[in-house]
Amino acid sequence: MDVNKNSTKNKEDTSSNLCLRRHLDSFHPDCNQSKQLYDQCFRKWFAEQYMTGQHNNTFNGEHDACQKLFDEYTDCVKKGMKEYGLHYEEIAIFNLETEKEKSKPKKN
Repeated sequence: MDVNKNSTKNKEDTSSNLCLRRHLDSFHPDCNQSKQLYDQCFRKWFAEQYMTGQHNNTFNGEHDACQKLFDEYTDCVKKGMKEYGLHYEEIAIFNLETEKEKSKPKKN
């Protein structure tokens, strides 16, 4: 058996599988469906509205059309984070370029 042929075939299989994959899974498996629904809505809004110069959040006559899907997905992720002992409120704090971030001692 030729080992080089098998390793080349495995690399091709892996790369073709990566190319076929159209989305990334969510942080938590229970949230995959809500993430996919939001991603579809966002991609459609981005392609049909934003990229055509319509830079508002109205899509198909509905204001913030994807916001409900985003909120549902975010709620699911927050629940999933709790299972891992993570707290959304702790990681959602924006510290870059704030006084808190600037006051950190600099390492030499």
